[in-house]
Amino acid sequence: MSYEDAVAYTRWLSGVTGDRYRLPTEAEWEYAARGGSDGQDYVFGDTWRVDGANTATWQIGHAITRKQWKDWWDREGERLSRAQPMTTRVGQFPANAFGLYDMTGNVWEWTQDWYQEDYYQVSPAKDPHGPATGREKALRGCSWYNQPDVCFVASRDRYAPDRRLYYTGFRVVAEH
Repeated sequence: MSYEDAVAYTRWLSGVTGDRYRLPTEAEWEYAARGGSDGQDYVFGDTWRVDGANTATWQIGHAITRKQWKDWWDREGERLSRAQPMTTRVGQFPANAFGLYDMTGNVWEWTQDWYQEDYYQVSPAKDPHGPATGREKALRGCSWYNQPDVCFVASRDRYAPDRRLYYTGFRVVAEH
């Protein structure tokens, strides 16, 4: 899914419903991920929980086939987590305090903001909207492909808006 695909979806949804939908800003995404808390490291608190998100806790050191993964999972998976080397259905992991699922793990999520590495050091303190221009769009949330040590709430990534990746997705914001 590319950023452009995600924006096209929000335009389509807005046209079908008559309401306005868009991608969140990075600041909106992070506020939603934190579930109202402004200081926790993860969507589920300050300590990593193996059963908290679909991240690469499943990795066993090398690329594996689906059958090899299933065999490993049947032996080891339930004691480790419900994480899988692919996306999972929404609701397989606990929701945050706002009732939002998969804010960490599963897929990186596109935001409407252009990426600038130091933007949040120089941005307005209240409701920053990202730089006006850029070459890459910001993603938040981490994916099933990432190790837990990079899956904290403030994690950021970036890609060109037309780049499609199998571990990216999006959320929508409804404006009423």
